[in-house]
Amino acid sequence: MAHMASIRVLLQVTAGLTIRSAPTRTILDVETYRASDGRVIIPSSSIKGALRHAACYAAPQLGLTCCGRRSPEGMVQRHALLASKGLGLCYRDEDGAVIPLCHVCGLFGSVRYMSPLFIEDAEPVDMVNTVQLPGIEVDDYTGTAASGKLYFREAIVPGTLFEAKIHVDLSRVGALYSPGPRGCGGGEAAAPDDRCWWLKLLSGALRLLEAVGIGAGAARAWITGVEVDGRAAVEPREAAGLLGCGDSEASEALRVVWLSERVLGIV
Repeated sequence: MAHMASIRVLLQVTAGLTIRSAPTRTILDVETYRASDGRVIIPSSSIKGALRHAACYAAPQLGLTCCGRRSPEGMVQRHALLASKGLGLCYRDEDGAVIPLCHVCGLFGSVRYMSPLFIEDAEPVDMVNTVQLPGIEVDDYTGTAASGKLYFREAIVPGTLFEAKIHVDLSRVGALYSPGPRGCGGGEAAAPDDRCWWLKLLSGALRLLEAVGIGAGAARAWITGVEVDGRAAVEPREAAGLLGCGDSEASEALRVVWLSERVLGIV
């Protein structure tokens, strides 16, 4: 199996999008995120966080697991419980320690386990226009609108296009395995029945990204290309094959979120 894959993703803003950043202009209370050179971008951390959230909604539809925990302690406890029931995934680290995981954490990272995904910042495809949107501040204690607290946030206008790359360490994904009858540490662990669960989960997360939202706003996501060891694929079936996932389910999962750049007139 190849070691690294790069998945090119196109994001189209569909609802005024703001990645909160400290304002530099007095007329605004909230500005959207910018790179050090002043360009409006969508930072990789925001994309990964939104995809992780979306993956938890996609996982049950695919027969996969999501621990649904945010604290490290909660993750460890839920992962151990899943493994004891023969569910989720296992990983053996460099020191030989066995780490139980849910499928979502197996893709996006967890306690003592580094994610096999590396997501680049989303760069604008063309000029980025922003607008000032009014809002009402919400009181942290009551959860209701704070009296007289009108504020303005900067938002990226709908229709704006960004492009990012998701890099996948296929060797790390391939090192994950299913728990055996006695969990991750007991006896011989079973190999995963489906080696391409991660591709289906990532595709499902991209499909649900718009519904989950990014920052204050939303964006629709498409895959526009896949490259593995210098070999490029420009359609879903070919891409699934390059990723070692030639089955019809993996191809269909990619097809749902695949879009040719020519459709949008970018090339």
